[in-house]
Amino acid sequence: MTKSFVTLPTFCSAIVLGVIITTGTVRAQTTENKVNLAYDFTGGGLRILAATFDLTFDKKTYQVKSRLRTKGLANVFSKSVTYLDARGTLGAKQTLPVEFQSRTKNGKGRKTANITWQKKNKQKIEVLPHPNPSKQASIDKVLKSSFPDPLSALVAITLSTDKLCRNKIRAFDGRKIFDFKMEYIGLEELKRGEAGSYFGPAHKCSFKNIPIAGYSKKKMKAYRSKPTPAYTVWFAAIGSASMKKKIFVPVKAAGTINWASVDVVVTEGSINGQPFTAAY
Repeated sequence: MTKSFVTLPTFCSAIVLGVIITTGTVRAQTTENKVNLAYDFTGGGLRILAATFDLTFDKKTYQVKSRLRTKGLANVFSKSVTYLDARGTLGAKQTLPVEFQSRTKNGKGRKTANITWQKKNKQKIEVLPHPNPSKQASIDKVLKSSFPDPLSALVAITLSTDKLCRNKIRAFDGRKIFDFKMEYIGLEELKRGEAGSYFGPAHKCSFKNIPIAGYSKKKMKAYRSKPTPAYTVWFAAIGSASMKKKIFVPVKAAGTINWASVDVVVTEGSINGQPFTAAY
């Protein structure tokens, strides 16, 4: 269950999605910004997963850390924890990843992946255990060094300067290649209690997670015959007195994991140590 959502934008991110580490006080003169978010995932009214998403960025660089851990009833079926880390540079039009790390521990053992982008955009990929030859062959056919890792893809959405949710991003996590296909739905007012700790205006988007390579033939065939339904993510435009720009963070998501309905809400959120508020 956790693994399936990690390959989405956890989020969101999300994606889609990640965030319970607090930050220290940030001095007024610093140009560094820190965004800390925490999320709860529920299915059938029960808490099944908790996630964190911690982003630090300035004008030129970004670093993001995320943790996903099963909770409650989900631990009975598949206790799991995943740590994700990424860092990179901020170009004029896109995020440029430098390194991505993934570590997962569950009842089946441990999985790790490390991707570093070297000179001339070449990637060094270290994955344990290694994908089977069939999956690796499907990856080798389509992989390009320009594909960002999933966390960097979410950072690109969060720091978007163009219109939100109007594009497609192809990402690579070391084991799988997949697309985030986004469509903008509209602006919606979230009332108290609808999105955890956040209320106010939010941009509603449709997200599709489309498998491309690194999947078994059985899963690809199942997807083609019955594609996974799109899920919905609400992004709030937020800012702070010390931040000169607004950014977009996921505050709510609804969709399915393994064909079971799952809801995600933000439980804590801060920018530079202060609770975030909507930036109208």
